[in-house]
Amino acid sequence: MRLSALVPSISPEIVTLLKNIEIVTDRDLLFNESALDIYEKLPRDALTLSRLRAFIARVAELLSAPGICSADLPNAPHSKLLIGVAELDALTNGFAGSQIVEISGDRSSGKTAFALNLAIRYLQAQSDFIALWIDTRGEFSSERAYRIQASMDTQASGALNRLQVSVAFEIEAVYEVLWALSTSQQHVGCIFIDCITPLLGSNLSAVSSQGHAIMSGFMQQLRALSQALSLTVFVINNATALRGDDSLFVFKWTTKKPALGPSFSFMSDSTLWLSKCQDQDDAEIYVAEMLRSRSTVSWFNFHWHGLTHQ
Repeated sequence: MRLSALVPSISPEIVTLLKNIEIVTDRDLLFNESALDIYEKLPRDALTLSRLRAFIARVAELLSAPGICSADLPNAPHSKLLIGVAELDALTNGFAGSQIVEISGDRSSGKTAFALNLAIRYLQAQSDFIALWIDTRGEFSSERAYRIQASMDTQASGALNRLQVSVAFEIEAVYEVLWALSTSQQHVGCIFIDCITPLLGSNLSAVSSQGHAIMSGFMQQLRALSQALSLTVFVINNATALRGDDSLFVFKWTTKKPALGPSFSFMSDSTLWLSKCQDQDDAEIYVAEMLRSRSTVSWFNFHWHGLTHQ
């Protein structure tokens, strides 16, 4: 900005003096030379050094954003992804913040239904955002999504219209979908990858490190995207047989663990394990267990009636 644009908030006489020594803009004044160097270029007795420093401080003040104490900042609401069960939402803290969450479990443990509940509830609460669902198996059911929304207590028109589904069977296709987000005009609030196991598992080998490098690079890209766009990424992972150490699990009857190897769990911020069991009345009970997390407790059990969590 030209210094003359700040007149009359600053002295026009000093602006003229500075113009005569080729200091015309705020950049010339504030960043190119020190106050003493500028003072030495001025005509003798034209300006005192203290007045010049006061002038520079005034220009910096006019061009700067006003400061505010952090204690006075309002508590800005964080967008949370809620499942609708108070205790479970407390367990996960609403998945707030830029993070990667692994949702894992055996077959019929409700991983996809759990993620769909999260996505639809988020879209109902955040009318200006979309959710991206990356289907790696070609199994996404729009009818199922409609049934889940219809079973909820609250409805928001157009919520499912903002659930953007992309089918990608290869990791290269997933990269293309993710890279397009940086230039998209839409506001993406969360990403769901259902499921990540076939994308990465086929590359893993006991005799080569290439598969692990591909997995590590992909997860690093997800984290960079999550932080750059301030969104939460959910990756749904399958299960594999549990052999040896089971110290991660609260319940000793657990016979499965997340797939893709032990190092994969450390590439996410938390690992939510879903399992299905039955109580004495043969009612279906689903257990949500936080295997790894930086900020939450370990487990919570909940009943599942129909398509929504109760």
